[in-house]
Amino acid sequence: MKQNLLCAFWKDEVGAILSAELVLLATLGVIGAVVGLKAVSQSVNDELLDVACAFRSLDQSYSYTGLRTRGAWVAGSKFQQEPVKISVKKLRQQAAKDRHRMEKQQSKWQREIEREVQRQRQLRRQQERPERRRQRPRRSSHEP
Repeated sequence: MKQNLLCAFWKDEVGAILSAELVLLATLGVIGAVVGLKAVSQSVNDELLDVACAFRSLDQSYSYTGLRTRGAWVAGSKFQQEPVKISVKKLRQQAAKDRHRMEKQQSKWQREIEREVQRQRQLRRQQERPERRRQRPRRSSHEP
């Protein structure tokens, strides 16, 4: 009775299809989440760049002349901010450089991951080869 039940479980393949579907759906879900998060990240970065440009558009230049009285005096002071158009242009150029550097780093990481995946596949193949050799039935000299 126990042995028949174990054999029935061993031969039952209904769960294999279900688990294969689950793996496929999970893989698609993870890929979709990664792509979505990348899009969100890019949008947040663009918005933060716009906020930085808006802050930079505020003119912080000032100047005041000195004050002189009978017994004391105060020197004047002045700060002239760089023109907004020039500084916003520099800010956007720096953002483009940073984005390019990040994309370069991401592609480098992606190449490293692909190399590691290929290395793991080669190791698996090397491990499977001896098992295949062991599993092959040997021909006896009596068989035609």
